Amino acid sequence: MKEPGIELHTLADLFPLCLMTEAERQMLSEQLSVLKGKKGKCLVECGTSDNKALYVLDGKIKVETMDGQCQILESGAPQFKSPISFVNPHKVTVTCMSTVEYFRLENHVIANLLERKNANHNATDQGLQEHLRDNPLFAAIYQDLLDDKLFIPTLPKIAVGVRKAIESDMPIRKIELLIQADPALATLLIKTANSALYRTRNTASSIEQAIMRMGLRTVKNLVTSYSLKHLFNTEHKAIKQRMKDLWIHCTEVAAVSFVLAKHLRQFDPEQALLMGLLHNVGVLPVLSYAERYPDIASDEAKLDATVASLKAEVGAIILTKWQFSQDFITVARESETWMRDSTTADYADLVLVAKLHTHIGREHQASYLPALHAVPAFHKLGLDQDDPNKGLSIIADANEQISEVRSLLSL
Repeated sequence: MKEPGIELHTLADLFPLCLMTEAERQMLSEQLSVLKGKKGKCLVECGTSDNKALYVLDGKIKVETMDGQCQILESGAPQFKSPISFVNPHKVTVTCMSTVEYFRLENHVIANLLERKNANHNATDQGLQEHLRDNPLFAAIYQDLLDDKLFIPTLPKIAVGVRKAIESDMPIRKIELLIQADPALATLLIKTANSALYRTRNTASSIEQAIMRMGLRTVKNLVTSYSLKHLFNTEHKAIKQRMKDLWIHCTEVAAVSFVLAKHLRQFDPEQALLMGLLHNVGVLPVLSYAERYPDIASDEAKLDATVASLKAEVGAIILTKWQFSQDFITVARESETWMRDSTTADYADLVLVAKLHTHIGREHQASYLPALHAVPAFHKLGLDQDDPNKGLSIIADANEQISEVRSLLSL
């Protein structure tokens, strides 16, 4: 059954149709019709190709993936603000669980709007790029990148030593001696072992007990995490606050990554925590170079432009030099690739969603970010299953754990 007309305000509330001008939406409204599907009707079948996106306006639907996962969505679900399926061939089967109002839209219309969005984003980037012209800081870093002479911060010796010892299956007693050489690190490990994250009935009173309780992989990641904070230090006045803010942001992303990983189970929480800490490591050399250019260090626009242009690639280079796995390198390179859509959920998706979570409620920062439910990673992680607010609920329920993690990282 076909009924005419989709109201303009309805189209304006849908992504990416909200990017249209009023005149464009008026024209589209005249071309589209609301369709109605009865209970049991298949709106989209997995594997078929029709080059059309599906928008659901009202009703209740079942969405099944090719691997058999099932999700029920109904009126008010945030997923209804975007196309339920916008790929060719379709990767899901969508079935009406009640009478459903929907419409179909040619994929090329959405593709053109997304291109426009990217063009607008690039235009904003163009403004940033202007700050790179005649910018000696950018020129120095870029040239060093080309010449393979980029300054790479050194991972502290204690972290390198403990990582190598654990990876080479060295006896626990020797690992314990390495850790004892740094009293602050030894204190951190015992405190962590007795925290709410790992606490058992008995108190861990020695490094050996802490290691036995948490496991060697956790200890390796904690030692690295502890050591990283020392890299976020400078005596340069113009850079000092930036370094501090960067560390705080990284600890927030790390804490949320840790909590999400504990709930999602397919991820290692300690690995996720370390990835959250390292996702912006590429900023460090940029800020270190900036100390040599006081005029730029004190010019926020020029410094922001340089950081934005280089941090992803520089971060990947650092983690490669430090011999971290490809997962870590991908996280650093793609931590702001909001619309990345890998085949399966990975750590980069996890950290990306954690990063978006840290911006929720901060209006001055969130204006340039996509909505959480519009990001493919959010859906791949299954954070919209059963409850569209599941991700937020996990974070709300785990505030104590997040505070605990942040407190430990602030040592």
